[in-house]
Amino acid sequence: MYKIIFTILLALSFNSYAQIYQWQDDQGNMHFSDQPHEGADKVKLEPIQVIKLPPPPNLTQPIQPQPTQEIRSYESVQILDPADELTIRNNYGTVDIAVGIDPPLAKGDQIIALVDGQPYGRPHVSPNFSIHDVDRGAHILAIQIVDPKKRVVGESRSVAFFMHQFRVNMTKQPKPSK
Repeated sequence: MYKIIFTILLALSFNSYAQIYQWQDDQGNMHFSDQPHEGADKVKLEPIQVIKLPPPPNLTQPIQPQPTQEIRSYESVQILDPADELTIRNNYGTVDIAVGIDPPLAKGDQIIALVDGQPYGRPHVSPNFSIHDVDRGAHILAIQIVDPKKRVVGESRSVAFFMHQFRVNMTKQPKPSK
């Protein structure tokens, strides 16, 4: 069995030392191949990087179980603002968010805003924050609280909101010439 594996590895290692040729065609396109071509130059290849791994650990000793840490959770996570089905009129796509959390946010935990099911912006440590550049249209907002190991320890119900922008293009329009 070991002889077969050694033979396969040896054959594969010869392929890694194959010669590479490079040439330029009449249109100026550069070509590379492992087959010689008229006018081709040999490409000098750097030596293959080999990493020597340390031996595996001695597994004769039984593995000691790690003490389990209790994952804290939150009794209540609520989106206080924006209200469900609120229309927000803001040309810059800014949404102010207020979150009610019980018990208060623990040290190390972070608040993540999910817009349409995807994390939006950076995590927050304050229950009052804003998200920016939200596209116009209907959106679903939810809040998740994650611990330092990025495990979800609290989650809100989703609310719908509608982003309305007065003008999509905020640049000044030129005056028509007479």
